[in-house]
Amino acid sequence: MGKKVQERAATEAEGIAKTLSERYNQPFDLNELLVYVDYKKEKEGKKTDNNIVTPPKDPNAGTE
Repeated sequence: MGKKVQERAATEAEGIAKTLSERYNQPFDLNELLVYVDYKKEKEGKKTDNNIVTPPKDPNAGTE
């Protein structure tokens, strides 16, 4: 059951990112979402390391 929930969350995240990209004309990188990255790695059969935390990128950085 957990796998189905994880797959559904990833599919919905892809849809939301696509909609936001189209609406705001700005790319939304799902690779910044650790749950999505873990899901994709697991799907590809790669080992994940959940102890590494990367801060999200500031979308407004460098726009001043």
